[in-house]
Parts: sequence; C-alpha cells; structure tokens
Amino acid sequence: MRLIVCFCLSIWTVSGSNVNDTWILLDPSGEDGFPEARAAHSAVVYNDSMIVFGGYDFFDLADMWQLDANFVWHPLNSSTGPRPDPREGHSAVVVGDSMWVFAGQSADVGTLGGQTNDLWRYSMSQSVWTLVNSSGVDDMWPAPRDGHCAVLLPSGEMLIFGGYDDDVGYFADTWIFRFDTNEWRQSSDVNAPAPRGRHSCIVHGRYMVVFGGWGWGQEGEVG
Repeated sequence: MRLIVCFCLSIWTVSGSNVNDTWILLDPSGEDGFPEARAAHSAVVYNDSMIVFGGYDFFDLADMWQLDANFVWHPLNSSTGPRPDPREGHSAVVVGDSMWVFAGQSADVGTLGGQTNDLWRYSMSQSVWTLVNSSGVDDMWPAPRDGHCAVLLPSGEMLIFGGYDDDVGYFADTWIFRFDTNEWRQSSDVNAPAPRGRHSCIVHGRYMVVFGGWGWGQEGEVG
C-alpha cells in the first residue's frame, strides 16, 4: 500500500509495507496545467486516482483535479449547472461513483464569508454537481462548520465529528448521514472528546479513531 500526500504543490509518497521505507518526492506531469498550491483542501481516492477539490491559497478555491496512477494531473471540469462555492476546511467522501462534499468555510457566504453546512454530490461518471436536499431527524442537522472530519462507517453511512464556527466556536458533536434517505441524525456525545477542529479521523473495524486538532477542552488547549 502506498500513501500519497499533497501539501502546497509538492507530492510525496511512501509505501506502507516496510518500516524501512522512505519518503519520495514525486514529479508529476500535467495534461493541461497543474493545480495551484493550496491547503485545507479535500482529497479522496477514486478508481486508483486521487481527486483534490477546493482549498485555500490566499483565497478560497473551487477547482477539482485528478492525479492518476501514472502521476499525471488532469483538471476535472463540471458540466453546466450549479456547483459549490469556493471553500476550504470541508470534508469529502466517495460512495459509488460519487464524491460527497460537506460544509467548509467560504468567502462567498455572507458579506464577510463564513462557514456553511451545505452538502454537494459530484457524479464522477456524469461530471455533474448536485446540491443535496437533506433532512434531519426531529428537524435537526449539523450546524455550519469547517475543520471537521468525515469518515464512512461499515454501515455505509457518513459520520462527521467536531469542527469550528466563527460565531459558536469549536464543536464536539457527532452526526451520521444516510445516503439512501438523505437524512441526518445526531449520535450520542457521551464521553465525547473535547471540542476541536482541524483534527483527523479514520475508521478501524467498529471504531472511529480521532487524533489531534485545535480547540479548548476542560483541561485547556487540545494539541
């Protein structure tokens, strides 16, 4: 298994099969240019390619790029129709042939910019964005945020945790989204980690593992 890391405009890879493996700086080519240097973007795997969306490079971005298995960049242009506002600090997961993008911070939200809680679906096969009209159990769904994490559960649902909002601060709430019904429900917050954003999370077996982040807990700053 090989891990690919995109930070700024450099691409690094490391194999996960041997503790003696070393990092290698890749030199990808571009079919029609290269993505701008950026941070706070999303990256997902789809059919042996890495798909990068959005991010920040002194301004919010809304472009999408594919890095294929031969390390060649390809711009992905959607067909005519609606598309997400430029954003950073959002999350993205892949289900089937679709990438689902949730929330983030956008300069196009309000007068001075801010967080959003919209949910978008991008069809890889049709190159079309769709704004998802989601609902919530008891008319409740996640508040606007950025810097949260999102994972796919073994049940096929998406789980998000934490994040940050300029008006509220850091979150420690957990939400689950069902793709077949487009419905959110809030999960238990019993013994939840301290509120945080910019953390990471993965699913391992029956568990979601959360690491790091930035925020303030009962015992002070979380690292």
